[in-house]
Amino acid sequence: MVLKPTECQVNNGLTSGPKPRLVFCATSGEEMRKCEHWSQAIQRSAWNAFDYDLSCKVATDKDQCMNWIENSMAHLVLLDPGEVFTAGRYHSLVPVMYELYNNVKEKGYYSVAVVKTSTSSYIRDIRDLRGRKACFTGVGHMSGWVIPISRLLDEELLDIRDCNNMIKSAANFFGDSCAPNSLIDKNNPIGNNPVSMCALCSATHPDKAKCSGSDLYANFEGAFQCLATVGDVSFLRHTTINQMSRFKRINKNEYELLCPNGGRRSVDSYLECNWGFVPSHAIVISSVTLPEDRAKIQRFFFDSVNKFSPQSTNRDYLSGQPLKPSFNRFNQSFSMKSNLTKYSLLEDKLRNDDQFSLFGDSVKYGAMNLLFSDETTALSP
Repeated sequence: MVLKPTECQVNNGLTSGPKPRLVFCATSGEEMRKCEHWSQAIQRSAWNAFDYDLSCKVATDKDQCMNWIENSMAHLVLLDPGEVFTAGRYHSLVPVMYELYNNVKEKGYYSVAVVKTSTSSYIRDIRDLRGRKACFTGVGHMSGWVIPISRLLDEELLDIRDCNNMIKSAANFFGDSCAPNSLIDKNNPIGNNPVSMCALCSATHPDKAKCSGSDLYANFEGAFQCLATVGDVSFLRHTTINQMSRFKRINKNEYELLCPNGGRRSVDSYLECNWGFVPSHAIVISSVTLPEDRAKIQRFFFDSVNKFSPQSTNRDYLSGQPLKPSFNRFNQSFSMKSNLTKYSLLEDKLRNDDQFSLFGDSVKYGAMNLLFSDETTALSP
């Protein structure tokens, strides 16, 4: 991968040489807006030590992002572990950074099955899911597809259909469902996957194609909305309900976890009632990226975390050691605290007069998990 330099820039009186530009692939208008704010924050930084400038490009879904990166039309996108497998197998993409959660204590999360409290009289066991309306985050997603389907296979509840076509097996078990990407060519090579796996999906927005990766019911937030609106069960990240409680003001007491070994638990009992552990999401790049460019890209993310994340541990993950106060490359006599103070004085405010935050900030942009998972507190190679 060849990263082309941009025009020379002047940053707070300091003239920098030509910089290559990284293109981050966004998949929604909200994500694009956050990405542009990130780019602006880099440009306006009072001590811009970044190796790259940042541009943003919006795609219809993650599949298009993968295609763009493979064809050098973009450089970066965040994927869940199931998507990382797809990206490597079909597009020759590889991880360059992984998310870390809960102040670097966690390198993943749990897959859970969420049901409505009102259905407790007839959904008490995973066998009770037969014929029910299921909401998946997307075919191939680890938490919202791979783990639950694998568990149902282990319990011998799914019949093997058509040379291990898991979409057909799931359709034979569940009732009408929403499993985004069930009908795309990659997952439906001979074109006869059951349309029932898309029956609950929504195409009420002109920019969001029904049953695609951009469906209104795709991903964690969408799969929860599917459950709340039309579904019986949704397979989510263990933090999703609490996120929705904070972000959408839903009453989390109206939802419970369905345990794979039977029974129900509260949404906060995910350690005792989960379907499996999911590794961290990853930022991927082209496999042809040179090692020296890969190292610079990692440094770009370290710099972004340390400058634009108040939750950052300020740890240099290349060395494993805390960043030294003299980390600024322009003037080694400046301390980290001094630089951040100067940054706050010289930085132009974003449109809402608030400092840019790399992680979280869902309320500001009106959507969850933009560019990174909201729970992310650091990044690691």
